[in-house]
Amino acid sequence: MRPAPLHHMSRVLNALRMPFIRTPAKEERTSRNLRAANDTKPYTQFTSEIGHDAQRTNLPCHNLIILSRVAQADSLMRGTTKSLNPRIARSLEEVSAHFDAERFKLVVVECNPEHCDLVQSAIEIQRLIPQGDATALIIFKRATQECLDMLRYTPSAAAFSFLSVRPDEIRTHIQDLLAL
Repeated sequence: MRPAPLHHMSRVLNALRMPFIRTPAKEERTSRNLRAANDTKPYTQFTSEIGHDAQRTNLPCHNLIILSRVAQADSLMRGTTKSLNPRIARSLEEVSAHFDAERFKLVVVECNPEHCDLVQSAIEIQRLIPQGDATALIIFKRATQECLDMLRYTPSAAAFSFLSVRPDEIRTHIQDLLAL
């Protein structure tokens, strides 16, 4: 048997070709390449993120910032952390302003037992921490005279843990996170 001529084979192959598999026309390829060449947004976005990270690492780094939402006389944190030389904030706006100018190892939030939800406060503060910062977070409020409800967040765990601690243990938790 004689082999079929090549021009017949190409007709057979063309007939078997699937209708959805096609080579784009030259105009389509050219316009797609031009769009890809002009589209630098992903690259510039990436380089701006690198620049932002470099700027953040050049900011001064401090150990501790405290947001206290209780009266100064009732505050457990003011006396406990005095020797640690913390930055003190009285509102979320002040915390945000500190994050614009500085980096911190730890944010401690002392909540008012009557008017504050720990989880909501944790979410608000977590949103203020710049992405990429390795900032830990402790949020607590007094449950009873001898017990504190505490949420603790560490960047390495990337999750919140709920603890019940005694008031004299809070400084130990702070020092543990500052040592990381």
